[in-house]
Amino acid sequence: MTPPVVSIVIATRDRASKLARLLAHIQEQAFSNFECIVVDDASSEDTVRQYTALWHGMDERFRLVHRAHPGGPAAGRNTGIIEAQGHYVAFCDDDDHWTRTDHLAVAVRAMEAEGADFFFSNMQTSIDGQVINPNWFKLLTQRGEMPITGEPDVYRVSPGELRAFLRHRIFHANTMVVARELLNHLGSYWEKVSFAEDHDISFRLADAAARVLFRTTVTADLDISPHPSVARTYSDQDRVLFGILATLHAEAAMHNPRLRRVVRGNRAWRLLELAELALNEGRPGVAWDFAVQSLLLVPSKRAAITVAKVGGYRLFKRC
Repeated sequence: MTPPVVSIVIATRDRASKLARLLAHIQEQAFSNFECIVVDDASSEDTVRQYTALWHGMDERFRLVHRAHPGGPAAGRNTGIIEAQGHYVAFCDDDDHWTRTDHLAVAVRAMEAEGADFFFSNMQTSIDGQVINPNWFKLLTQRGEMPITGEPDVYRVSPGELRAFLRHRIFHANTMVVARELLNHLGSYWEKVSFAEDHDISFRLADAAARVLFRTTVTADLDISPHPSVARTYSDQDRVLFGILATLHAEAAMHNPRLRRVVRGNRAWRLLELAELALNEGRPGVAWDFAVQSLLLVPSKRAAITVAKVGGYRLFKRC
């Protein structure tokens, strides 16, 4: 059989109702030449039983793959990538959904017209269905140049724009469409971390992609409502530490020296987060060490202010 053009990969665990919402949105896509690979990351027996009703009415494009042991988001997505047959791979988290029925159609048209290997689009955030941030990637929506031919809201992203973007944001799986060959070249997601895997792959994608396209239109909703998630199983400090580890892994694999500096800037920012956490816990000596490390790694105004703040606090305590 002719392979599909796009493979949609969804990693899920114990969120059958939210998965059902996402699958309904995928079924509404105007572009129909896709396969949808749902990777269940060792959900409970109750969740697995719910899949029977959930799969009722799904056509042969939708496949369910079970992992015997939980591996986290990175392992789940990698399982789907291995199973994928499409030229492109698209992603969306199970608790989020696509807001545009033309998401895949525009992505495929634009990538084929431009010979691009990486496409992403704008996203919004919501809480209980109410939009909180309607323009998650605002920095890239303020365009000065003309869009690509035939697509009024799709633009080429220059290396300089990518660097500026990654100083403040990362690519989110919800709107990414990536050439499968590029993912295979990168080794896909790094499974050694169970959090911040999206930070690592964002930097490595920016480093390795030959041509990147961005669609300014919002095509996905990121649900930030309080609900069970991998991120919420970790403390604030653990999340920061995972992020630091992800930046180290990305920097070790990257070739572009300017992008590596951006990665170091991200790590320096996280060291300041550790400093703030330590100060809040009444450990000014630890806070001082982290703040100074940040300032030495990538000098910044915020690092200098934090060093002065912690230094003043330590002096006050001694007095």
